[in-house]
Amino acid sequence: MKQDNRSKVYKGMTSQTLVTFTLGILGILYFAVMSRLLSKEDFGYFAIITAVTSILASLSEAGLGAAVIQNRNANKSYIQTAWTLSLIIGSVFCILLVGSAGLLSRVMVKSNILERG
Repeated sequence: MKQDNRSKVYKGMTSQTLVTFTLGILGILYFAVMSRLLSKEDFGYFAIITAVTSILASLSEAGLGAAVIQNRNANKSYIQTAWTLSLIIGSVFCILLVGSAGLLSRVMVKSNILERG
């Protein structure tokens, strides 16, 4: 029984590592292609947008997926509640991002992170 659980853990770790590695490589390739296709100014916008959305996406997940996976007694209601909560948190962060886009742009321009022509 213990050996069976160990093999499941190793198999899960291996597949998760492979997925993480593949996504990392694809992200690097995506940035490389975009850096060649976009002007310097547009790529700067692209990089800032990517950074901000990555931070907000990681915050919006809020560990709810891990909570669902780790709960052995998760029923349909529990899963639906976690999904709804995740949707609400993601929506709030999306609204905050859209609402603060102008302010973020002005801050970036004033701090010379972005330069306007």
